[in-house]
Amino acid sequence: MKDFDMSYFKRLNGKRGIFFNGVDVDVTQVPEFQHTLNEIKRIYRLFENPKYSDVLTYTIPNSNIVTSSSYLLPQNKEELEIKWSNTHLWMSETYGLMPRLPDFLQHVLVGMYNYRDELAKVNPMHGSNIESYFQYCSENNITHTHAIADPQIDRSQTGNEDESLTLSIVEKRSEGVIVRGAKQLASFAPFAHELMVYLNPGAIQNTLEKNIIWFSLPIGTPGLKFVCRGSYAPANHNHGSPFSRMDEQDSMVFFDDVLVPYDRIFLMGDKKVALEGYFRANDWSIYSNLIRFLYRYKTFYYVASQCADVIGVSKYPNVAEKLGALALYVEVMESFLKSIKESSYRTPGGLYAPGDSSAASIFAMDNSRKAASLVRDITASGIIMQPTEDDLSCSEISGLLNKYMRGKDTDASSKAKLFRLAWDLVGSSYGMRQIIYDQWFRGSISNHKIGLHKNRFNSDEQRRFLRI
Repeated sequence: MKDFDMSYFKRLNGKRGIFFNGVDVDVTQVPEFQHTLNEIKRIYRLFENPKYSDVLTYTIPNSNIVTSSSYLLPQNKEELEIKWSNTHLWMSETYGLMPRLPDFLQHVLVGMYNYRDELAKVNPMHGSNIESYFQYCSENNITHTHAIADPQIDRSQTGNEDESLTLSIVEKRSEGVIVRGAKQLASFAPFAHELMVYLNPGAIQNTLEKNIIWFSLPIGTPGLKFVCRGSYAPANHNHGSPFSRMDEQDSMVFFDDVLVPYDRIFLMGDKKVALEGYFRANDWSIYSNLIRFLYRYKTFYYVASQCADVIGVSKYPNVAEKLGALALYVEVMESFLKSIKESSYRTPGGLYAPGDSSAASIFAMDNSRKAASLVRDITASGIIMQPTEDDLSCSEISGLLNKYMRGKDTDASSKAKLFRLAWDLVGSSYGMRQIIYDQWFRGSISNHKIGLHKNRFNSDEQRRFLRI
């Protein structure tokens, strides 16, 4: 495939059931979405740049089709390394601030393909469906959003007692099944071509077995509606919003009696396979997200370091200690990534996957808000009050700004740009969304810690070690 950006945008045109501010919109025409679209376009144009194309793309075997390396099915450690080099480039280009770029769910689809034999045991059609769907998506470089959690209606009840609380299969027809309900939280939905639905462990537990279902549908399918939150990206990008131009949006998904054709269903009616499949499908995507966290922690550390330098406090012991803590997060993430990569293995599905990333994922999620707090502590009150571009260009006050709002060996404009980076990272609506997202995107951190303990707990081993 050539002209990656043109192919990507062509599939976004028209009204597709994407509601923004109460209107079904053509996302390519919404001013608040333009900066994000431009960022995606910029990366897709790198696909055709000889400097990056060997990392970002590969040729599908037995064809002349060139597609994203995110779709690569790694047969060995060398091909696995190509996938990670690709993800590093996506995440470094976006400072680790766009968790749901196309790269992420393309890795999930690799995981579902790798799980095809188990899906086929439930229904042979499901295994062949995921194979065909993977081929279609990889050949056309399809981008996805996904929705895997139940909406917050009444957490004191579950879909086992009240089916309206979960996505439910309400009718079976000759051509497919009719689903009704809602799912959250579909990040990146306005910028995606298709929706993938599968269930996280909590949703599996809270859903009747007859309503367990994995499927994918084109955005724009009749009855499928997405309601976007308000935008955190300003219509006019300037130095006051350097990161929020990458606002990837979040949506609620409503299924108003939507027909899911049988050839788009990958699993139905099996909780055990759905639970195992949730983890197996995410073998590659979780590692890709850890790469994202590496660059997010680098962004925290580098922004804080530069702000400390520009106001001359980087050598203060209390500030240097906080900078050291931020540096530690970067070092730990690098060590985790190296260790997990070195423990890669061949899966039952035949592909090479990274080793266990449970502890690394918990660490990354748990410390994001702590890193943000350190950036706020280091920048102190300066993060709140910085001149705007209009202030800096005003002849009547520019002299005062450069005299009283300058930094150490720098003018007011350069200092303001740095501190605006910090504000957009940890103080703005966009920055706070990122922090909340990091904390909850895989569900409760507490549940993950409990799961880690359960998986590692071995009383006999502990007693032998303690000699008791």
